[in-house]
Amino acid sequence: MRGVPGSEEMKPLEDLIHKYYPDEKIQQFSFLGISGAVLMVDALKRSGRDLNRQNFLAALEQTKGLDARGADCKIEFSPTDHQACKT
Repeated sequence: MRGVPGSEEMKPLEDLIHKYYPDEKIQQFSFLGISGAVLMVDALKRSGRDLNRQNFLAALEQTKGLDARGADCKIEFSPTDHQACKT
């Protein structure tokens, strides 16, 4: 994670969570799915209007330097390397 709950780094994500879940008690687990969701939305957008499995996987494998917000790394994939964060 980019920071701990309550830190300046995580404030934008905490604000987003509270927008939809105002009573949510923020803890580290609150952020677990956000980076994956950002990646999926990015790949879906880049897949184009002819969305199918092949186009979606190709878009994922072309992901380079994606800021997935909560993650403390840039997300990168290639056709032969599916480990998103290396740091």
